[in-house]
Amino acid sequence: MPEQRLLKLTSPMMRGDDVKDLQQWLKQLGYEITDVDGFFGSEADKAVRAFQKDAGLGADGIVESNTYKAPDEAEAKPEPKPQPPVEAEPEPEAETIPSPSVETPRSVAEPTPRPAASAISSIGQQPTRDSLIDAIGYVGLNLRRNMEQTDEVREASRDLQRHLRALGYLRAGIDGALGSGTEHAIRALQYDLLQNDGTDAYRGEAAPVRVMDYNQGRVTEVTGVADEGTVACIRDILADDNFPLLPMSEDARAANRQIQTRISELTSDQVPIPFLMAIIEQESNFRHFSVPSGRNEDSYIIVGLDRNDKNAPERITSRGYGVKQYTLFHHPPRQEEVEQFMLNVEGNLQKGITLLRDKIDRFVNGPADTADDRIAEFGNGDLRLCKYAEDDARYLNDCVVCMQEAASITIEAGTTPFYEGSSGVFNPTQYHRETRLEDVPVRAAVGCDWPYGARRYNGSGVNSFWYQAEILLKVKALNGE
Repeated sequence: MPEQRLLKLTSPMMRGDDVKDLQQWLKQLGYEITDVDGFFGSEADKAVRAFQKDAGLGADGIVESNTYKAPDEAEAKPEPKPQPPVEAEPEPEAETIPSPSVETPRSVAEPTPRPAASAISSIGQQPTRDSLIDAIGYVGLNLRRNMEQTDEVREASRDLQRHLRALGYLRAGIDGALGSGTEHAIRALQYDLLQNDGTDAYRGEAAPVRVMDYNQGRVTEVTGVADEGTVACIRDILADDNFPLLPMSEDARAANRQIQTRISELTSDQVPIPFLMAIIEQESNFRHFSVPSGRNEDSYIIVGLDRNDKNAPERITSRGYGVKQYTLFHHPPRQEEVEQFMLNVEGNLQKGITLLRDKIDRFVNGPADTADDRIAEFGNGDLRLCKYAEDDARYLNDCVVCMQEAASITIEAGTTPFYEGSSGVFNPTQYHRETRLEDVPVRAAVGCDWPYGARRYNGSGVNSFWYQAEILLKVKALNGE
């Protein structure tokens, strides 16, 4: 499946790579597309409407985010929306990166022992390295975007996508379609082979290896083509136990159901669970693993990729992992991180609880930072954790009712200010392309500071205000179970 984008292809004269990706995707799914020519004509329109009808969507021929994704079974949740890093306080600056190294990779070490499984805590598994290495059969093919899709190329592309997924460079999709998503993944890997020295400028944490050490002069530029040098580097990385592989599930749908049940049972005296559930829905749609569908074999952990370095658009600046999309700013992750919150779902959820509590304790009214909207609306007085007393059954629990009883507003892009007196207004961004949100609860009328904490959970700036509004809408819509 091509990398998801928020497309709206309504013009029969629209052309370009986006349309080619769409046509290739529809063709892979079995819809009648005779020519992948980048022309959104009557054939493409007919195929889109047929897919929309089969998927239970409005058959209007308009390709938006709800259409342009692989059709899981009806019970499956849609793919999560891309989100900016949830822990950027502020977003990390683009660091100065040293020149490529030609040092040899670090020596292979024994893999870190895996903790014993208990209940739902441990779920999924890391793929077997030997099986991945055995599937490297695309040496010399120079796989690249939009090349002719022969059976050999399609099968080789699927293997390449599986490897890029396991290594944390492809966001989603193991379907054999060489679209923009696969190209972006190859480019990101090539960039790291040239530049990634394993540092984490934001948190000061180090990756277990330096990706650039695997290069040894074989990759000299970012091309987006899986050439011989790039493939050789992939083989060496896959063979090194020091480079942790991302986990996957043999039954992703069942695993996700189990996780969703666990989420519905969550309780906490630290954060309001309705807010946490809304955040999880916003970021992962309650899914920890991608779900295979049709020709798409992807069952790896859900990963959100951010590219926020204007000086190096190929660079992946952060990755959010799993149902809670806990963010790391170094790559690859350390083995203990894979075990703590990728294979361990309880750990992933606990990361969310801890982080949300930290945001309201430290980033709404200090001491680390303040929330401008809260200061404008309530000043810098004591935090309001809930309008009910701690011994009241509704304490940190009645959020849905509070949202439904609050007044509501309509947010219009380009005109609605972030708060009264703010010089900033809501405008679409790469993460939030909405232009209008209706019936958004008025945060100042809710009676607590969690709306401000939820915004700071997503950082600051225009993205955080869109995020806040969508979280309030999701809390309002929860069924209270």
